[in-house]
Amino acid sequence: MKKRAALVITLIVGLLVAIYTREYAKYLPFGQFHVEDITYAVQDTEEAIWIADLAGERLIKLEDGEIKFCLEGGSDKNGFHEAAEIITDEQQNLYVRDIVRGSGGFITGEHIIKYSGKGAYQSTILTIEHEELVMTSDIARLFIMDGRFYYLLRDEHGVVLYDENNQKVKEYAYENAVQALVSFAFQPESGELVFLTKSGEIYQYDELGNHVLLYSADESDEFSVPRDITYDALGNLYFVDVGSSSIQMLSDGQVYKIMTGELHYYSIAGGERVTTATSEWIMGINGTAVRPLGGSFVISDYCQVMGFVWLAATIVLAICVLLLAFLGLKYLWRMKSSSVRISAAVISIVVLTAGIFIPFITVQYREDMTEQVTMRAQLVSDLILLDFPEEAFVNIRKASDINSADYQKLREQVQQVLLNEEGNPYDLYCSMYYVKDEQVVCSYMIEENTGAFYTYDWDYADSDEKYIAETGEGIVATRTMSEGSFLYVENPIYGQSGEVIGFIEIGTDLNVLSEELGNMVFDMILNVSVMAILVILISMEAIFFLNASREWKKAKQRGQVPSCATQNRLLRIVVFLIFFLTNISVSFLPLYAIEMAESSAISFIPMEIMAAVPISSEVIFTAIFSVFGDVIIRRIGQRKAGVVGGVMFTAGLMLRFIVPGITSLIIGNAVMGAAQGILLLIINAVIARGNDQEKNDGFADYSAASLNGINSGAVFGGFLVIWFDYHIIFGIIGILSVLVLLHVLWYLSDHEGEVQEEEEEKGSISLLQFLTAPRVWIFFAAVVVPIIAFEYFTTYLFPIIGEDYGLNETYVGYAYLLNGLPVIFFSNFLTNYLSSKLSKRKGLIIASVIYIVTFAGFAIMQNVVVLLVSLVLLGISDSFGLSIQNSYYTDMEEVQRYGYEKSIGIYNLFDNVAQSIGSFVFSYVIIVGVGKGLFMLAALLMLLSVLFILVNIVSERKGKRNHKRKERTGALSER
Repeated sequence: MKKRAALVITLIVGLLVAIYTREYAKYLPFGQFHVEDITYAVQDTEEAIWIADLAGERLIKLEDGEIKFCLEGGSDKNGFHEAAEIITDEQQNLYVRDIVRGSGGFITGEHIIKYSGKGAYQSTILTIEHEELVMTSDIARLFIMDGRFYYLLRDEHGVVLYDENNQKVKEYAYENAVQALVSFAFQPESGELVFLTKSGEIYQYDELGNHVLLYSADESDEFSVPRDITYDALGNLYFVDVGSSSIQMLSDGQVYKIMTGELHYYSIAGGERVTTATSEWIMGINGTAVRPLGGSFVISDYCQVMGFVWLAATIVLAICVLLLAFLGLKYLWRMKSSSVRISAAVISIVVLTAGIFIPFITVQYREDMTEQVTMRAQLVSDLILLDFPEEAFVNIRKASDINSADYQKLREQVQQVLLNEEGNPYDLYCSMYYVKDEQVVCSYMIEENTGAFYTYDWDYADSDEKYIAETGEGIVATRTMSEGSFLYVENPIYGQSGEVIGFIEIGTDLNVLSEELGNMVFDMILNVSVMAILVILISMEAIFFLNASREWKKAKQRGQVPSCATQNRLLRIVVFLIFFLTNISVSFLPLYAIEMAESSAISFIPMEIMAAVPISSEVIFTAIFSVFGDVIIRRIGQRKAGVVGGVMFTAGLMLRFIVPGITSLIIGNAVMGAAQGILLLIINAVIARGNDQEKNDGFADYSAASLNGINSGAVFGGFLVIWFDYHIIFGIIGILSVLVLLHVLWYLSDHEGEVQEEEEEKGSISLLQFLTAPRVWIFFAAVVVPIIAFEYFTTYLFPIIGEDYGLNETYVGYAYLLNGLPVIFFSNFLTNYLSSKLSKRKGLIIASVIYIVTFAGFAIMQNVVVLLVSLVLLGISDSFGLSIQNSYYTDMEEVQRYGYEKSIGIYNLFDNVAQSIGSFVFSYVIIVGVGKGLFMLAALLMLLSVLFILVNIVSERKGKRNHKRKERTGALSER
């Protein structure tokens, strides 16, 4: 056993180390670290270099030519998607202008995210969510001025300067700024705004609108298209020229060409040290001096060490998992259980089927999606070329032509095909090229984010464009560049005389397409897996019932009373059915209630309140009958009370189907809740009558069956919604609820005599004496209420946080299985192990400690992986904590003296009260901040756990003293 414990501890430690060091896995295997597809580069005041590469999907920090760390883009709550611009302040904090793209590579959202110099997330300064796809970002540029951070926000009437607190600093009026302006900079000395237009002109802003012209592409002696501008600390203005593939400096009215050649520059960042980048190389600029900064770098010693630590932890973790799997299979093989065999068979079939068919399905999906996209792209290309303005296309040859009538004709031709009625794009982009001096030049892009022109960094001699021009055949291809990866069709544009005068490209963002494909395959695997798990879970309950039923029948045939263990296993399926049936409608009940409330004749109560009443009525009546149900049980007997509960349960559920409406929904839920309170009270009382082992097993089965029912019901309800409307589902639930009544009629019996005699022998106490007993009130205050309330981490806080991490409703629902499966599979084993090897009180403390560690751990490491691990840890805690709670409670002398039914009713009341405050607790956590709030809950639970231990120690010592006093008194009386 010690070896197994050491193996489990090693597994947990390896898992924690692997999670902590997972960011360093990217550095393996070690060697030269190459940057590629660079979009931006900037140097901070300590000469460290930050690079955004892989088309903005990765951020790298360099110091002294070494890679210090990388930040990967993605959909993490505190992460970025595509770094379009980065900038650092004097404290080496990093600010990222983040772009979120959808279909066609168009924009769906924008953020400004702040990181520390060590790459730690600080805050999200600004979030903009677009209701539809847009072509141009609202956030125009990031700045550091006088040591403070600012950003420019662009709209149709100009640009507005904001500070880090999102306070407006200054407005700069300029009509149609979104469509007309490309880049911005502030003069370091005067603080005046300088801006670049799409027509290739650089102006200094003037409040009266008489802007001062600093540079015009039309006045250049060569093909010039300015794209990005910035200032250095001395007041020199630099700009990237994507027409002549050069970096140019404007100083004292003179233009100096700093860098030119075959390299193509994409961005430029200013400050103390001006930095520019090509797709795979970084350069620093000081005046007219250029210093290459490199394209390949070594990895720092720290990163290499942490990479090795991650590799070692992963290897240890894999070995531990394999050993545990081997031990688990060995244990299951020895069990020779039919339920285990069926579960193993189902899992094997699912895994085998998935392994065979999913690779083929994935390939077929990819081919089908690619074919659909290319067919649509070809159709769009044909529509645009159907009445194409060839002359207008030929006339567009310089940056300022974007304002010409010819460009407007071309724009209208494209936009009438690719834009919707609101002027937003669909999921395809459009670009057009022509050949100039053996270079491929883009003269139109639907985004128009660089003006009318863009010189590409590939030679015409070996290009697809030359093949198309010579053969007249279009192509389907993919392309990866600094802007991203694309799937497209490219066709020739013919002039009036039949010659090829250009090329048209219609395509979509390949990364988005691949992500959609990945999501489809993942959804398919997930749905199949969940269905398999659902079949296994329901089959397990059926097998438990059938085995217990055979034992019950054998006992009856021998004329014996079935054992308590047999009765507990028989009642397990009732628990499962109750929670299964009541949770089938959990996903749509609020929506149905709102629908019914809208058509209700009761108009003086707000619709939102009316919609909440059915849900509240169930909880309230469950609580009421959990307390007062013992009166019914004692008056008419356990079996008759069970029959009454079964009839009420079916009646309440069927009422919702027979009489649709908000009133019947409220009454039906109330009746069903009352029945649930009576039935669960009977089941808990039956379990409590057993010996210590039987109680452990019974309450463990109760916890497993209830959570199994909740998970299975929610998943099953989600599938039913696909095929039936809400009203029909209520009918299905009502019909299935008859199974509960039939089970009670057939199997439930009366056997209260021995318990009543025991209670009479021990005496009885009043309700006040019971609740004021130290061990009772501290149990409720320090264990039951906080743990049950904190369970709402999974039911209330998790869906909210999960949505922030990109988990949709389906994934959130499936993720609950991570919480439920440990309860279902480990409940009996952990409950018995901890109760026998330690003590029930220590088991309760361990369950609380797991909650404390989980809350504190997630507060420190807030990410989706830790969130999912938290669900597993809380499931492990609940797997033995909830059942030990019940068993520990029914072991109390005070409970036995007060009476099982009444005591369990009080327990259920506190359970329902704790559930009712759980949502308020985690609402407060959200208000104060998840990290701070969870730390507060962890500290509170730790304090309550210490108080629980102290009160029990004092109570036990007092009890021992009283016992000794009674013994002495008895001895004296005998004398």
